[in-house]
Amino acid sequence: MLWGAGGDGTAQMVLRQARQRLRDALQVRLNEGQRLGEVASNADLSALSATIMTFLNGISIERADGATKKELDAAIDMLLACWPGRQ
Repeated sequence: MLWGAGGDGTAQMVLRQARQRLRDALQVRLNEGQRLGEVASNADLSALSATIMTFLNGISIERADGATKKELDAAIDMLLACWPGRQ
């Protein structure tokens, strides 16, 4: 079955809602981090949130496809090296 094809959409709706809750919690934490100076004051929090969510979704697929812990750790390190305001 193709993604999004068939069925009544209940599973997709539940997953979409779960991802939205995660996005909302992430946005709250990024706002707090910016207020505390943990995130650069000029960082685009919407773009940062989208980047993190995209990474989290992608890394879960990579793991399901057999990526090793070492490979995933390297990807995490690379993402963190790009963190706004990080030297």
